[in-house]
Amino acid sequence: MQKKYLLFLLLTGFIVACQNQQMTNAGVDTAQVPASTERDTALRSLFNKEWHFQEVNNRPVVLDSQSRKEAFIILEERGNTAVGELGCNAFGTTFILSDRSNEIKFFPIRATQNACSNRKMEQQFLGALAQTEKYEVSSGLLVLKDAQNHTVAKLRPFYHSRT
Repeated sequence: MQKKYLLFLLLTGFIVACQNQQMTNAGVDTAQVPASTERDTALRSLFNKEWHFQEVNNRPVVLDSQSRKEAFIILEERGNTAVGELGCNAFGTTFILSDRSNEIKFFPIRATQNACSNRKMEQQFLGALAQTEKYEVSSGLLVLKDAQNHTVAKLRPFYHSRT
């Protein structure tokens, strides 16, 4: 199972890298945001940490006992890629983050297709990401919003304890 997961992550990374090159060639700005202002510092706080889904479509996330782990996303600053877990399946995507406003867009989102008892909840996670157009950080939570400014998901940061 771990071999399949590693293979999936490698393939996703390859696909994302190719797409980032295509987006750059097409004139879409995926350059990294310089850390020169408070806003830039706030932007950088989004990156390279696990954001665990707390709510999707205003409902608390409740995973069944067969889910391998909590659903989360990691936004990686380098390459504007994101990877994560849905509970049973893994996913990967690219994103464009605006440095002028709180706009963020995930595309394309690819996920493994393992048979899972919690598949409906996993589809809701993916649907929330696909609908996301904006974000805000409020009370320590990452809040994802759609084009009409409705909240589609709330995520909390997860910090690994050091042993």
